[in-house]
Amino acid sequence: MVFQHIRWQVVVAIVGVVFLFLTLYTVSASLQVTFVPEPGGTYIEGIVGTPGAINPLLYRNQSDRDVGSLVFRGLTRISESGVIVPDLARSWDISPDDLTYTFELRDDVRWHDGQPFTAQDVAFTVRLIQDPAFNGDPELVGLWRDVKVEVVDDVTVRFTLPQPFAPFLSFTRLGILPAHVLQDVPVERLADAPFNRKPVGTGPWQVVRNEGGEISLVPFEGYGGQRPMLDQVSFLVYSSAKAVYRAYRRGEVLGIASVPPDDLSEVADVESLNFYSAPVASYAMIVLNLNRPAFAEKAVRQALLYGLDRERIIANVLNSQGIVANTFFLPSHWAYDPNVRVYPYDPDKAQKLLTKAGWVDQNRDGVREKEGVPLRFVLLTNKEDPLQLEVINEVARQWRRIGIKVEPQAVEFSSLTQDFLRPRQFDAVLLMVTSEGPDPDLYSLWHSTQAVDEGQNWAGWKHPDADELLAEGRRVLDHNTRKEIYAAFQELFSEEVPSLLLYHPVYTYAVDQQVRNVQLGPMFNPSDRFRTLPAWYMNVRRVVATRTPSP
Repeated sequence: MVFQHIRWQVVVAIVGVVFLFLTLYTVSASLQVTFVPEPGGTYIEGIVGTPGAINPLLYRNQSDRDVGSLVFRGLTRISESGVIVPDLARSWDISPDDLTYTFELRDDVRWHDGQPFTAQDVAFTVRLIQDPAFNGDPELVGLWRDVKVEVVDDVTVRFTLPQPFAPFLSFTRLGILPAHVLQDVPVERLADAPFNRKPVGTGPWQVVRNEGGEISLVPFEGYGGQRPMLDQVSFLVYSSAKAVYRAYRRGEVLGIASVPPDDLSEVADVESLNFYSAPVASYAMIVLNLNRPAFAEKAVRQALLYGLDRERIIANVLNSQGIVANTFFLPSHWAYDPNVRVYPYDPDKAQKLLTKAGWVDQNRDGVREKEGVPLRFVLLTNKEDPLQLEVINEVARQWRRIGIKVEPQAVEFSSLTQDFLRPRQFDAVLLMVTSEGPDPDLYSLWHSTQAVDEGQNWAGWKHPDADELLAEGRRVLDHNTRKEIYAAFQELFSEEVPSLLLYHPVYTYAVDQQVRNVQLGPMFNPSDRFRTLPAWYMNVRRVVATRTPSP
């Protein structure tokens, strides 16, 4: 009887367990568990190079721009589609003669210290640049020097230009400085002001710490835009990209600001990292000194480009982190001409062009000559960028196959600028040209007036048709007309080949998997990686909801 009693207890227990299981299964089947973003968390990113000044008038390196992009705002900004849209300004009007721009400002903007933003701040910023004692970027001075700025009232500011200048709106993205903080700082002392380490801006993030190689920012409570999910963003400064990678392996950082192509293979094996890539609006270009007799011949310049296997350079040297540049603009840019002439790798055609132009290897030493002069020259680049040195070495190898002798040489960047480019004392130079904004204006690089002194037409290209197109592109504001103008310029440039366009680099950014919803869109500058920063998150919360039965 005792055994039978125990047996029934076992049966009852089993039935109870089964009933409980079925009940729980039925309940769980009607529930849905989801995870939703939860505010909080600190994102720490490793960057290379100590920021010199977090001040939009004094940016010296990419680190300055990265931090400054979160702290400061301009009257306008670039949308993801590359269009200039309002930021600190609500709107603007342009006079019929295209000389006067009147901006209506937002009246709900506050500085990080709580003071109101006004038109006086805009005028103060521009007048700092125009002051003869200002020792910042000369290009910035050149852009604003002749612009008249007037404060109409607290929320209205007016700019008057000496002549129509279509790119002007692009330059109103300049970060605005607070007059009430800096008005007593002498202009010549601006670079030494404590403000540059602990700036006051109107951006979505404010600096709370900047010392010991660490810069920390927290969301600005007075910012009217989307509230960031993260509680803090910190930047830790390292000496090199490899040092940043090692810091990630040690758990010091969650993000790697930039993964160079030569480090990509090693870093890509880390399973805990997510990688985000996008081409940036820059391009590598070999500038030819057209005052050298050989480069004065169009056939030689075309042969040089046909003789370059740019796809191979991108694959082998850049680890596929680039796209061939057939023109100055990325295919996504509104001024890009899809019909521009291209130069595929064709060494046979290159050699035929050289031979027809009279350059032949008469003494069979592997180098072509013309009238006793060998086709050889020095190809310079920036010593501080090892990748560029690899590029010119590969270029030299490829050109040797078509009978051109090239001596690759790397020098300090300061020497490259002062001793070679400005005095035009070079044969050829590999440069990385960075576009600061979406406007296609190329006047400062290729107009003949810029081929002397401080001008940046290093090649010395002087072509009347190019001059007219570049000048007209600055005068005309109509979008469609400008598109036609720059298409014509691209066609002319691709025919004349005054210098050799190589590739657009691809920017690669690495972030730990615990940081979610990171996205990269079109980029003009690596700082644009923070465009979606407000939506990034690290914490999640579990939410249980009743599942709606299917009909």
